[in-house]
Amino acid sequence: MDISRIQTDVLIIGGGLAGLCAAIELRKNGWEVTIVSKGRVGLSGNTVMTRNGIAAVLDEGADSGTIREHIEDTLKGGLYLNDQKLVTQLATKAREGIKQLEKWGVPFIKQDGRIIVKGSPGHLRRRIVTVESSHLRSTYTAGLAISKPLLESVIESGVKLLNGILIIRLLKKNGQVCGACGLDRNSFKAWSFEAKAVILAGGGAGQLYPLTTNAGDVSGDGYAIAHYAGASVRDMEFMQFHPTVTLGPGKEVLSTAPFGDGAVLRNNLGETFMLRYSPKGDMATRDVMARAIYEEIKAGHATERGGVFVDYGAVDKEKMIKEYAPIHSSLKGATTIEVGIAAHFMMGGVVINEKCQTGIPGLLACGEVVGGLHGANRLAGNALMEAVVFGLEAGRQAMQNLPSQVSFLTAHEQKTVFQENGIYLDQEFSKEQQYIKDSIAGNVSGELMPFKKELRTLMGQYVGLVRSERGLNVAKMRIAEIQGYLEDYQAPTYTELLACQQLNLMVKTASLIIEAALARKESLGAHCRSDD
Repeated sequence: MDISRIQTDVLIIGGGLAGLCAAIELRKNGWEVTIVSKGRVGLSGNTVMTRNGIAAVLDEGADSGTIREHIEDTLKGGLYLNDQKLVTQLATKAREGIKQLEKWGVPFIKQDGRIIVKGSPGHLRRRIVTVESSHLRSTYTAGLAISKPLLESVIESGVKLLNGILIIRLLKKNGQVCGACGLDRNSFKAWSFEAKAVILAGGGAGQLYPLTTNAGDVSGDGYAIAHYAGASVRDMEFMQFHPTVTLGPGKEVLSTAPFGDGAVLRNNLGETFMLRYSPKGDMATRDVMARAIYEEIKAGHATERGGVFVDYGAVDKEKMIKEYAPIHSSLKGATTIEVGIAAHFMMGGVVINEKCQTGIPGLLACGEVVGGLHGANRLAGNALMEAVVFGLEAGRQAMQNLPSQVSFLTAHEQKTVFQENGIYLDQEFSKEQQYIKDSIAGNVSGELMPFKKELRTLMGQYVGLVRSERGLNVAKMRIAEIQGYLEDYQAPTYTELLACQQLNLMVKTASLIIEAALARKESLGAHCRSDD
């Protein structure tokens, strides 16, 4: 098997918003930067799937409130499990982040020259700004309105982009992270990256679940990679389930912001029901809303497809057209739309400080792969803001602390790392076996596909919105068996080798989630125990 070796000052793993921000910050100061992505940099992952709502106090005042209120709302939404220093940094630097996005050409929705702000559940004040995406062909990838302008800046600045590479491990020498290694998803090739610093920016784990809002390539790799490198993780039990995902053909995430303008949830009896579960009614946080929908379904008040309705009848029509254009388009003249619950956002992740440092020399992290900011539940708009604020911070810190000299692994040591992970660089496959179809390259397929399906079923059934100790242990035992099988698996083809490596990462992250869920006995935020 061929191996390509790349040397760079800073290696960024993940091509979404956080990684792009870090890269631009580094390049403007002249550092050599390489972004490696399992999909296509700037055009894949969760950033492109967002609804483009970003939380920021632009001008402190009566409507938008204060930065202190943004901090308090975030802490309250996370049930004060948040890292308060990270929360303060997010809210304080949000305004700077919006200005930076505008500078890069991100088009915010405005009126009379001013960015429009709106409300959203969990936010006391109106502090959600939205990126204009009506010029895009699909509402499913509205986040391209954010990532494409940044991608253009990244390309113009000379950042090296490498697409279609599955990173399987970080490389370490003398306790210092000094690169990463992986497999090419589109050709018969291994990759080795040598870097003075690595920024881990590939977060999200939605594909561990049977129903998710996440992009198809978001399967929890970052958490497993960090764990294998010795980084600490926290809050992995807190997977946020989005309460408003359309149940019709082409499932779509609907923004919860319209609840701040009069939208309400209704069950199949036509009843509004949120006040039964929270005094805030339809302005309750997403964890409360998701559990309320779950209880209505359990009580037999669900639609035929197992969901409820969002009723937009009370939202001003002009506001729907201007501020909620994707939803208005989906309604097709109706005032209600059927929605259900889906795995959405991982609140847990790698432990960092305010400088994005992980405690392991040479390794920084930012974006959804990080834990601590959101606590037990994330408020709408804070995820994209997190990616911007901490992506920029990771870039700055990598630049300021870049060592002049780093010891890299020898060719033999790199070969050993590959072998320890079941990859033999001298292994030969026939030409027929080397052929990889683009549609399946790097995905779990072939004889390993049943294990991926079983993993997702186990996570949905036992580690979903509501968990119990019995169910968590069932999932833990079976996933451990799958992991044992993978350790002894001899891949007959390169495609199966890729599949095995991908499934290994998924299994590790699933195990981290289960262990955290078992450890937390009480229900809290997005973690709901039926036996607490």
